[in-house]
Amino acid sequence: MSIVFTDNPMNATAITHAGPFHGDDIFCMVFLEKLHGDVVVFRDKTTSFDKNRFNPNSIIFDIGYEEFDHHQKDGNGYHSSNNPGRKPVPYASFGLLWARFGLDYCKSLVNNDVKKAVNIWNYIEKKFVIGIDAVDNAIFPTLTQKYDLYSFVLIPSFISMLTPLEADNESMETALENAVCFARVIFDIIVKLALNRVEDKESKINYKTHKKIDAIKIFTTSFARYLFPEKQSSISQLLEGKHLDYHTLMPTSSITKIPVPTSTIGKLWHFYGKQHFSSLFKEEKNIEYCWEFIKSSLVLGLDAIANGIVPMSNFQYDFYNPLSIVAFINSFNLLIDSRESYRYYKDFAYSIANTIVERTFKKIIDRVKYRPYIEEKINKAHTDNSHVLVLEKHIHWQDWVARSEEAKDIWFVVTPSNREGYSIYPVPYKRNENGYRKGFPKAWHGLNEDELRKKVNIPSANFVHPLGFIAGTKDLDSALELAEKSSYHNECKRKEIFISQ
Repeated sequence: MSIVFTDNPMNATAITHAGPFHGDDIFCMVFLEKLHGDVVVFRDKTTSFDKNRFNPNSIIFDIGYEEFDHHQKDGNGYHSSNNPGRKPVPYASFGLLWARFGLDYCKSLVNNDVKKAVNIWNYIEKKFVIGIDAVDNAIFPTLTQKYDLYSFVLIPSFISMLTPLEADNESMETALENAVCFARVIFDIIVKLALNRVEDKESKINYKTHKKIDAIKIFTTSFARYLFPEKQSSISQLLEGKHLDYHTLMPTSSITKIPVPTSTIGKLWHFYGKQHFSSLFKEEKNIEYCWEFIKSSLVLGLDAIANGIVPMSNFQYDFYNPLSIVAFINSFNLLIDSRESYRYYKDFAYSIANTIVERTFKKIIDRVKYRPYIEEKINKAHTDNSHVLVLEKHIHWQDWVARSEEAKDIWFVVTPSNREGYSIYPVPYKRNENGYRKGFPKAWHGLNEDELRKKVNIPSANFVHPLGFIAGTKDLDSALELAEKSSYHNECKRKEIFISQ
């Protein structure tokens, strides 16, 4: 079985979008591999969908507005729900494929035993698939209500962070291969866990005869190795005599919140984090920004889970399992039955932890690298009294625009698309809030090509995402015109809370 990528759409057996990948489309590829063996994937760089360009026998997912896409207006259905008091989770492409082919796949695992297959399908649906679809539809787990703001790495977040910030063909190809390799093993483990549950193997595990994997200890080791690659000192020696019980509440936190208790990772970061970035940057503002970023996007989440503070489903939606990487790694213990399997799962756990630590640090270093460029563009927009910030590069801009006093009146950011044409983004109302200073009119959400062009009277308009966080046009002038037309209304606030990864 294999997944290969092609530049010829007529040779492909599966079609999806190009640009940044997410857990949704990567797990679609892996699942199709399970169904069909070899899969040849074409990643379409265009934003104008034309089915005639593709192999008529290919499966099209996450683009095209058909059976296995969810980007059309009002989406493409919902996961089944038994809770009338909450919203059902909308399908993403992975869930649509799983709904169509999942039961037959599960039957193949248990010699067509229908009862067992249904139980396996339900387990994977509830424990895994719905969570992937929820995140892809920007439905993130709520925080434990009484605690201060913290973030955590979920499985789809982990897959997404493998996307290179600036991707040429070679780096994107390597990133895709890495993402597929990780996703393939993750999916296999989820299936094994389901089989063990159905066949009641969990009750037969004897932890006295096998070592246990501790995800927090693995992350602590990976974190310490990254911070101190040259030191032979043990973690206990590094922290000897240093005591810290709780993180300090961030200035934006509610006074009613409780700070997250620290674990060893939190102590390492508190005492040695700024020292790490002082060797990379001279400006105090960059050191402080990097330190806070790693704290909020990685350290606080690990400290929270280490202290039993776990993520919950979004309170507005029906229950789904927001499977964090920590919980996933700890579940490996349900599969260990020999020294060999212990070594295998432990090695895979370290591979995940090392990758997350390295990618998180790389992300923040890349962001700081582009700070002067974005600040220069912000100053120009401020001088020109413009509400639209135009960038010549597709790079992260959200933090710098949100932090800049000169950018307070910027409502939209226009960048070259990572597929074709230009992308228009509404500027977040506040950091870590899912609302905008100005947004696209709700009547535009989910409209594509002819339907959108008729609505906005812009011939080169391509789409407005159903969630309203991005729009696309074929050229820069059309992008500026779409942003200008969006500036005449104020339909921008949404109430769902999320944590940006």
